[in-house]
Amino acid sequence: MGIDSDLYLQCVNCVHYFPAGNDVDGHFCYAFPEGNGIPREIISGDVDHRKPYTGDNGLRFTPKPKKERFWIY
Repeated sequence: MGIDSDLYLQCVNCVHYFPAGNDVDGHFCYAFPEGNGIPREIISGDVDHRKPYTGDNGLRFTPKPKKERFWIY
């Protein structure tokens, strides 16, 4: 499955997302704050995280306010 840009951007446009530190690789959020961070299936857009995903601590995609979102033109 290819990358769905809307789903790919779901992570960086979510209120639960936070950038990893300079010495850490990966993407993290309050749903997946430890270990390897956000699963590849979610960050790639292969899985829609508006739906439950194993290990997400009950947190799912919640959009940031429009003025704070990252856009691809």
